[in-house]
Amino acid sequence: MMRYAISFAFLFVLVLSPCRAQSPEWGISFSPVYSKARQVPGFGVGYPGPPFFAGELIVEERTVPGFSLELLGEKPTGIKNLNFKISLGFLKCGAFKYYYYDYANSIGNIVSLGSRFGYITSSALAKYSLPLFKETSLVAGLGLHVGFITSSDETATFYHNGGYPQSNYSVLSREKHFNYGPVGSFGIRYRRLSLEAIYRSFHKLHFDLQDSRRVINYGLTLSYFFKKTE
Repeated sequence: MMRYAISFAFLFVLVLSPCRAQSPEWGISFSPVYSKARQVPGFGVGYPGPPFFAGELIVEERTVPGFSLELLGEKPTGIKNLNFKISLGFLKCGAFKYYYYDYANSIGNIVSLGSRFGYITSSALAKYSLPLFKETSLVAGLGLHVGFITSSDETATFYHNGGYPQSNYSVLSREKHFNYGPVGSFGIRYRRLSLEAIYRSFHKLHFDLQDSRRVINYGLTLSYFFKKTE
């Protein structure tokens, strides 16, 4: 796994090298993230009936809190108001599914299933700025992100003899090392501060989300840009 991490860092340095020569603007960003798993279009999920699930079965997909912390750089592209942004950081996200049914008269006994993922992430976006008034602009970005998974943990809650025991385990060894997907942002920048709504989706399915669900992330990102390198 270490060789994948080293290769990932090396590729990021290669991408940044031309940016450094063109004096990019550097910054740091922090984002509280909410994530959940979304059903892939064209796929359905079937659940066994009684006695595994007695009574009406209701499956609720809940959001999971997380965060991302990134270093970023932006440089002009030569096209008016259009910049190129690249970032490198860490993302913590997850998914959570809750089952409602008659626990006492069922065999299944699963109550909830929660997943937590850790990623080293890198993204590249084209960002357009629309000036509003002095030192304030609307900004919008669209691009791709790549993630190297560092942790994949699952917590299962069961109903047993009137109690709710939990089981925790890691499935990192069964995950694919790299994941990727689209990323988009929209917000406002004032001087060195930027506040943007962000959306990020993973394309590859995680091992413990075997019913064809993809993890999506959304939240608000607060970025601070340091003095531009001359």
